[in-house]
Amino acid sequence: TSAGTTITGPLGPDGRPLVKIDFAGTSGGLTCIQLDAVGSRVIGLETVGCSNQPISMKADDTQVAYCVLRGIGGVGPQCQSATGGLFGPGNDVAGFTDGIQLKGPGCTVASNHFHENATAISVIVSAANAIILKNVIRDGGVGVRVLNTPGPKLYFNTLHGLSGSAITSNASTPLEARNNLFTSGGACPFDG
Repeated sequence: TSAGTTITGPLGPDGRPLVKIDFAGTSGGLTCIQLDAVGSRVIGLETVGCSNQPISMKADDTQVAYCVLRGIGGVGPQCQSATGGLFGPGNDVAGFTDGIQLKGPGCTVASNHFHENATAISVIVSAANAIILKNVIRDGGVGVRVLNTPGPKLYFNTLHGLSGSAITSNASTPLEARNNLFTSGGACPFDG
């Protein structure tokens, strides 16, 4: 993408995307849509059939909003932004091993719906100070998994009906979790 590019699809009266991109038949484990220019955005698309990363946010100040992302296993979207990477609001993410992977320190995941993922949100290695805010995470395995990354912040999320822990992290990984709602399911709200 070029700097400032916006890929937009119209939304229907119910707020759902009207444009669907089917990546069935793509191979090689490549990212289906890659935002590698500052200020790029994807708004209001539905993707299906992508075998690996339907959207990758590699540049700073990128955004993915009001999208429906359906996986067939494999890794879901990924945020590697150093600053200003915003995944949300309004995304609906299902069917991935990781609903989203956060790998950059400037990533925020806000006001989305994650369901039927093995892990909804994975905070990995260099995503220090990532913000996870006002998401609904339900009917999957683990809610939020933090691996070797200090300082992620989890505020006002709802985690419901998970078969694993709502939030899991390495014992040595500090994180801040406030005002989250944990309801039925899982072995325990916190593990780590």
